[in-house]
Amino acid sequence: MVASCFPYTPSVLATAEVAARHGIVVIALTDSESSPLARVARHSFTVPNHSLFYSNSMCAFLLLAQGLLSEVASVLGTTGLAALKHRETMIAELGASL
Repeated sequence: MVASCFPYTPSVLATAEVAARHGIVVIALTDSESSPLARVARHSFTVPNHSLFYSNSMCAFLLLAQGLLSEVASVLGTTGLAALKHRETMIAELGASL
């Protein structure tokens, strides 16, 4: 799951691209269906964000993410552990991009 809105954080887009290349389903929380994250993601949720650039609020994105992640965690149980370990490998692959 990745989240960003205009002007779209380059490291977030790079993370989504690496995950997609590894066959991981990318879920984007973004501000429009035409955002670069929505194009990379298999699923996307749009959250309107019309604030000024210097004060973009991520509160709505984080609230939605928390709800989605809580539901996924309850469904996956212990089988999610292998997926979390793979995620750590991808973070190491991103290295300086983060």
